[in-house]
Amino acid sequence: MMMSAMVFAAPHNATTLQGMLGYINSLTDVGQGPILGIILLLAIGAITFLLTKGFGNEKAFGTTGLIVGILGIFLRMMSLISDYVMYIGIVFAVLGVYLVMKEASNYEN
Repeated sequence: MMMSAMVFAAPHNATTLQGMLGYINSLTDVGQGPILGIILLLAIGAITFLLTKGFGNEKAFGTTGLIVGILGIFLRMMSLISDYVMYIGIVFAVLGVYLVMKEASNYEN
């Protein structure tokens, strides 16, 4: 039984960060679209949440939401994620700001 080799397209321009990530993103196409940007958002979000969990869940989620929202905008500008994924990141950012403000108002009273 002979195994066929999987052939990937040669990168056109991988000399810049955007070109390199765009090429890697094209390699992760699983039929529903490339998933590299989504994996990056989830991984950085999970790491940020775990690193800031010592400050409380509300502050950890707020920090994670802000970072994921800002990173989502940057990844969308690089065309690594779709608009819908960026909108979800922005919703998390707004919710994160709300939770941080709510937590801060608890300390004022």
